[in-house]
Amino acid sequence: MFTTKQLRVQKTLGDKGSMKFYIVTPSYNSVDLLKLCMASVADQCRTDVLVHHHIQDGGSTDGTPEYLAQYMDMAARNECADGSYLFSYVSEPDAGMYSAINAGWARADEEVDIMAWLNCDEQYLPNTLSYVAQQFEKDPTMDCCFGNLLILDGDGEFICYRKSYKPYWPLIAAGHLYTFSCTMFLRKKIHDAGFHLNEEYKAVADEDFVVRILQAGYKAKHLKRYSSVFAYTGNNLSLDPVARDEDQLLLDRSPQWIKAMKWILNKWRLFLKLLHGCYFEASSLEYSIYSNASSEYRVKFRTEKPTWKYNPGNR
Repeated sequence: MFTTKQLRVQKTLGDKGSMKFYIVTPSYNSVDLLKLCMASVADQCRTDVLVHHHIQDGGSTDGTPEYLAQYMDMAARNECADGSYLFSYVSEPDAGMYSAINAGWARADEEVDIMAWLNCDEQYLPNTLSYVAQQFEKDPTMDCCFGNLLILDGDGEFICYRKSYKPYWPLIAAGHLYTFSCTMFLRKKIHDAGFHLNEEYKAVADEDFVVRILQAGYKAKHLKRYSSVFAYTGNNLSLDPVARDEDQLLLDRSPQWIKAMKWILNKWRLFLKLLHGCYFEASSLEYSIYSNASSEYRVKFRTEKPTWKYNPGNR
């Protein structure tokens, strides 16, 4: 039996900022990771933003719907019940992650300003939404933005960092998406204009989505800040071999000049990556996340030798 539930706390602007975020999390049989993801969104309401977190569950059988029902009662009594935090969920069959995100996005109300999605194996770092809101307010011409990312193991220990830079669609089309979906935020007007994730793809619909909105002329900006973390579990969709096949399919569907200049564009992408300091970091990094040790409060971690090299054995 599938259920649809929603918590609606009366929204009071008061001394809270008027910018409202709508975050969708697609889920399926990942209840332990989902708990951490949800906690990282809920504590963003302690800042000057309004947050609506919607879970689009695919009819999980691991206790996810039951947990979401319990969380509904908890959310009604928590410290954000002043209206700065809204929570909703649906548990029903879907056609995969991108189908779930599209279904979740379609539920956004007219009051939403900024949309995003955050997968179960991802978390927002502290005060991310407040910082992003400030950047949108400072630059009304900015339509979407991307930040930097930390990749961690299942226990929250550091593996590597990933820095991005301003996205250019020819560079993405010729190579791969070098921005990260868990750090992406976009104005709702993009969704309202008909830009949705192409459910034909099973692993690279985010890449296709970013290329299409950039081609349409929407202004994207890179924010030089770590905004999110990604947990390497070995089962992440981005690691699926189908991603390589779909990358090739995207290239095949690109303009002929992109295919002809692929080698040059990829060299230019790597040069820009170097130029923007994506291979360099301070001598140490500190971050605070929800971990297996606790989904009730953030745990602080520190790495003395941060590296960009992706090696799950890094410690």
